[in-house]
Amino acid sequence: MKFALAILMLVLCAHTTSAWYVTCSTFDSYKGSINSRFSSVESRARSAYSIGLCAKNKAYYVANDVSSVQSSVSSLSSRVGSVESDVKAVKETVNSLNKCAKAEDMFLCMFGIDY
Repeated sequence: MKFALAILMLVLCAHTTSAWYVTCSTFDSYKGSINSRFSSVESRARSAYSIGLCAKNKAYYVANDVSSVQSSVSSLSSRVGSVESDVKAVKETVNSLNKCAKAEDMFLCMFGIDY
């Protein structure tokens, strides 16, 4: 009986130790797999962050370019306004000269003296 108990204990001990080893090695393999997945997720997060940072930087440069274009358009608009006023002044001068060309005394007409 003692011998049978000793064999039973030996079998149970061997089985438990083997099961414990299998469980631990399985756990270690899952742990390694989880660590590699976390590492992969971390590297993807870093990549996404760097892409986001790059996109933010590009957006800043685009905003600066848009601002520069807007100021150029506003400058051109003011120049166009200036050219329009110059054209209007030239038209008035031409009209005045045409009027003076028909006057009896062109010299006095040029100074705005009508008699």
